[in-house]
Amino acid sequence: MDKQIGEVIKRIRKSKKLTLKQLSDMTNLSVSYLSLLERGMTSSTIASLQRICDGLDVKMPELINHASTESYLMRSDERKIIFDNKKGVSYYNLIQASFSRDGVLMVIKNDEKNYSSMHSYDEIGYIIEGSMKIWLNDKCYELFKGDSMIMPAHVRQSFQKTSKEDCISVWIY
Repeated sequence: MDKQIGEVIKRIRKSKKLTLKQLSDMTNLSVSYLSLLERGMTSSTIASLQRICDGLDVKMPELINHASTESYLMRSDERKIIFDNKKGVSYYNLIQASFSRDGVLMVIKNDEKNYSSMHSYDEIGYIIEGSMKIWLNDKCYELFKGDSMIMPAHVRQSFQKTSKEDCISVWIY
């Protein structure tokens, strides 16, 4: 919840075109504390949260309610790149908060064979657009739009786009 509240505070602050220094001056809270709070790296007291709400001109129940429900939905324009190998493979976040599962949106633009490190967890993938080959150890599987597969933990993995268009897939782990 701390991370979600921090993200909401940051979004509201930026929408009001306030810097951390300006919010710090309005709340008498340090810039470093506010920065840590926005990044979810520290907790807030009720008193500090109230000062922030006063500075941002929002009611605390609105802030808390927004933070507690916000992580259930992520709009496509809110997605951030988690990893980009600069060779045509990018991973984007799918959700904003940590649940018992996590996932990524993978976009393959290049035609090269890409190698992935062994994972300590199982992954379930679903192909949204395009097609790809996946090698688990030495066995090759070809996946097309609508196909899904599980990649077990501790298996050598590599993949290659086989379609002309980008291959877009979702991976849950």
